[in-house]
Amino acid sequence: MPSKRRMINPDIWFSLKVASFPRDGRLFFIGLFSNADDDGILRGENHYLKARIFPYDKDITVEQINEFKVQLETLSLLSLYSVNGNEYIWLKTFRDQQQIRKDLYQPTDLPKPDDFIPTRDDVPQLNTPPLQERNESVTSPLQECNESVTPPCPSQVKSSQGQSSQVKYSIVKSKDYGMFRNNKDGLTDLMLTTLESCASAGGAKPQFMEIFKKCWKDITGEEIPSKIFQGIWDALEKYDLKVIAIVFSKGMIYKGGKNKSWNYFKKIFDEEGK
Repeated sequence: MPSKRRMINPDIWFSLKVASFPRDGRLFFIGLFSNADDDGILRGENHYLKARIFPYDKDITVEQINEFKVQLETLSLLSLYSVNGNEYIWLKTFRDQQQIRKDLYQPTDLPKPDDFIPTRDDVPQLNTPPLQERNESVTSPLQECNESVTPPCPSQVKSSQGQSSQVKYSIVKSKDYGMFRNNKDGLTDLMLTTLESCASAGGAKPQFMEIFKKCWKDITGEEIPSKIFQGIWDALEKYDLKVIAIVFSKGMIYKGGKNKSWNYFKKIFDEEGK
């Protein structure tokens, strides 16, 4: 997640390409710069972008986010691409819009598009080859994990080889759920995006639970209570990820997260699952 301030070139307001966009689309374009790394690359999932750029705007839908992306690509302002089922965006004009000092520049560690040009040519790039040089052996989020997870009963949760699960997603570590502690819709969007990314990479219940554990920790500063952990674990067998993201986010922000009661989560599950 970018933590650096970005400049807005005043020429952007006079750009005919940008002017052809609706006002919300122009704000979205500027929001992409705010969330891109030093090479103008960022994640491109619709739910993620909605949560990052329009966290409080309920009238902006993920369908509109997708339309903005496609229109900007048509105008040659960005490139849309995917690697191992994960979506990415490269801002083609980032190099022209931003001035990043050599001593502060950090080359991207995200996958690059075929036509990629680094923001600075005088700094060695990280070893992340463009798409045309990649094949099916490219490291996936599952292969990048290096920490264990804790299911409700570790002795009962085994992999197909009979070993306890040792898989944790690196993508989980980069999320900051705390920024949405007062924004249920933003938290729901971020939770759903992360869960879907986990599922697309072949994740199972232990990996999903790492997401819920980190979210609870980021929001409350405490470990998730065992009864709620067990309840969410069981809910993964009964409900789809969208329902679980909605219930967990609502429960976290409202009564459930404050009194640590599973009964409140169960009530929401009963309402949303109908």
